[in-house]
Amino acid sequence: MKLKADFDEHTHFTTLSPGQFHFVEGVYVGSPATPEGLPPGDGALLAQHDGDKDGVIVWTRGALACAPLPIPEKLIKLIDAVKTGALDENGQEL
Repeated sequence: MKLKADFDEHTHFTTLSPGQFHFVEGVYVGSPATPEGLPPGDGALLAQHDGDKDGVIVWTRGALACAPLPIPEKLIKLIDAVKTGALDENGQEL
């Protein structure tokens, strides 16, 4: 994936579950710092660099990715707590 080539080997990506995506979609819509309307994607990745507590949400649509949105550790903890669907054997939302 070209997106990952834009970051170094110390950056890790987590695909947001549907519930987590809808949560950050609401954060995007409610933020005065973002453009009007919904974010430019139907999915999202959380990018975090080793040792950093903050991260970046990257909006995705299929193989495309755009509009990185920096987010603080506090929001990352809330995203991690969102569980809306069935869970796999590791407690991760399917």
